[in-house]
Amino acid sequence: MPLRRCLYRYAVATATVLTLWGQTAPQAPGSQPSTVTPVHPATAPLVRPQATHVKAVAQTDTYFRIICVVPLVGSGTRLDPIRPDYVPVHQPGAAYNTGIIAWTQVLTDDGKHAVVEMVARNNSAFQAILADARPDVVVFQHGKQTQAQVEAGIQQYKRGFTLATFPRAVAQ
Repeated sequence: MPLRRCLYRYAVATATVLTLWGQTAPQAPGSQPSTVTPVHPATAPLVRPQATHVKAVAQTDTYFRIICVVPLVGSGTRLDPIRPDYVPVHQPGAAYNTGIIAWTQVLTDDGKHAVVEMVARNNSAFQAILADARPDVVVFQHGKQTQAQVEAGIQQYKRGFTLATFPRAVAQ
């Protein structure tokens, strides 16, 4: 017999005896009886119902996020690969301290820019991107613009772009 079933049968069989230990003081005459059933602490984990009202947050909705259109940079070497601007490149022996913990990209129609979603633990990691005033850098913050505004802004660079088909970055 599995241990869980054995413990459950033990708790059910001895519940009446164990609740005697956890009973409250007798009620005063004329007062309403308590509706709380005392439970001995040893049986509480065995009979506690699971919380079904807790709703999990999707991993694509965690942390701070931006979706942007940025130019491609880099010389194409191993130490300087061609990548979207502001995407971190790890140099051997250097620490990971850019603040951007995940990103995903899709090339635009012209092949010189990329649509990038970047994820960071705090919004300060995006200060340089948000302050960039170049005309070919377009930034949308998660929750600041509507889905229609984001899609219309990016469709100037990538025809047929929708957020539903865009691969979302997942940060662990």
